[in-house]
Amino acid sequence: MTSPSRWTWLLGWIGGLAAVSAGLLTAVVGSEDPTVRQLLIVAVVGLGAWALLDRERIAGQLRSREFGLGAGSALLIALAGAVAVASYALADRLERTWDWTSNAVHTLSDQGVAAAAGLQGDVEVRAWFRPRSRERDRVGDLLELYGQHTPHLKVTWLDPLSDVRQAEMDAVTGLDGTLIFRRADGRQQRVEGNFDEARLNRALLMVASDAEHTVCWSVGHGEPDPDDTTLPDGAGSVVLALEGLNYQVRPVSTAVDGIDANCEVVVVARPTTDWSAAEREALMATVAAGRRAFVLIDPGLAPNLAADLGRMGVRVGDDVVLDFNAGNMLLGVNDPSFVVLSFGDLMPHAVTRDLGAAIVLGIARSVAWDDTKAGAKGLELLRTSRDAWAETTPDVDPVQPDVGVDRVGEVPVAVVATIEDPTILGIATRPDAAALAAPLVPTAADLGGATAAVPALGEAPAWKGVPEGFVAAPGGRVAVVGDWDFASNQYLALGNNRDLFLNLVAWLVEEEDQIAERPPEGDGLDLTVVSGALLALVELVLVPGLLAMGAVAVALRRRRL
Repeated sequence: MTSPSRWTWLLGWIGGLAAVSAGLLTAVVGSEDPTVRQLLIVAVVGLGAWALLDRERIAGQLRSREFGLGAGSALLIALAGAVAVASYALADRLERTWDWTSNAVHTLSDQGVAAAAGLQGDVEVRAWFRPRSRERDRVGDLLELYGQHTPHLKVTWLDPLSDVRQAEMDAVTGLDGTLIFRRADGRQQRVEGNFDEARLNRALLMVASDAEHTVCWSVGHGEPDPDDTTLPDGAGSVVLALEGLNYQVRPVSTAVDGIDANCEVVVVARPTTDWSAAEREALMATVAAGRRAFVLIDPGLAPNLAADLGRMGVRVGDDVVLDFNAGNMLLGVNDPSFVVLSFGDLMPHAVTRDLGAAIVLGIARSVAWDDTKAGAKGLELLRTSRDAWAETTPDVDPVQPDVGVDRVGEVPVAVVATIEDPTILGIATRPDAAALAAPLVPTAADLGGATAAVPALGEAPAWKGVPEGFVAAPGGRVAVVGDWDFASNQYLALGNNRDLFLNLVAWLVEEEDQIAERPPEGDGLDLTVVSGALLALVELVLVPGLLAMGAVAVALRRRRL
């Protein structure tokens, strides 16, 4: 019989080669690959069989003088290898990353986490990218972050040059990358060109939601233009943000067309001319019917509209909020009419829960809640610092709070409310006495500056107040902010202004998944640059330095001997 020592060494070589291959493959594709498990089985069987069949030869080698002389080095090498393997296995099992970018662009925002966690059914993501492209790697890392918060995201990677037929079916025509989010029922969203988290969040929210909310933007009273994205006071930026979250925004001339039942939310943004009695009644009817109103009203504007909001329990002050907060002055804010609200000025509510940055308001007026209002439940959402007051005579010198007249300290500037009993609004289904006392023939001013033709003398205008078929329903919501500037093109990107506006609209339509702090906009530090720098530091400095220190230590030890 042939001695086992002459051929069993082959088992050891096969087992050792399989072990090394398994380690290298794990480093490349991960430990979950089935090939890794197969190689580990081969390694265990091969090394185990060699150790069992050639045990006498191995035992002899262990007792030999040559092994004794080299045993220390061998054990150290084996120990170092074991530590390396164990460290890699531990890191693979307990994977953790750190985001060192200034804007945390490599960490999901609260909205991203909510969008992923809110998925109720499977969403297929077809990712069209060229293999080994940098954009594919970046998008893959982002999709992996979403996958950590939901089991419903199924990602399929496709190459537009290899999967030509499927690319034609998906209308993929370029090589710059395309993401298609698709539900089982066929509803889908596409993302092309820019693959930042904000766009992916919107795609997830839109593909997951079955609702399409209609936001009617009041025009004709000197409001900011909802299509203007260039002028500082325009509303185009915030409208684009709304449309990116599945809202259908359409301008509505309330003076000419009234407010129809398709308007789920009516946005009244800084009207410079007042609303007529019919328009105000239409707004009240909207809330009394269980729908929503969002009013942003600057100081000194639309006094009749401001007064009528009291029917909902919202008291809009005829004043200007001045804040001499020392903290604001340290930030370089020297104008007391420029109000900066920190996190401590935000009252606990779903709208403010995840807002961590400041809210920056331009010239604001006080907006308070009437605690005595029965049939409605409200909350003063934003309050200024204790150093602020609501100045009722801002044109009188010196400007200082008048005791007993001006509200001093923690002035409220925003209110949210829910109407539980719509009868408290006292909706008039036809012109009441006050409305009938108005001129029979409206002027252009009565129409809020609208360009529609004024009816001819003696022609009775149509009543554009309460629409036909009005039915009262509880649950109407209203949000009132004593400032428009925070949502304008100029100020929208400051602090959490954008999040505050979008969160208020999301609360109004009860889209809780959209209420969160959104990903920051701005430049971040690319981690590939950081990792490259760290690798160069290790290769060029750390490893050679350790070797040199080891050599010096050995030389000094030998000199002592």
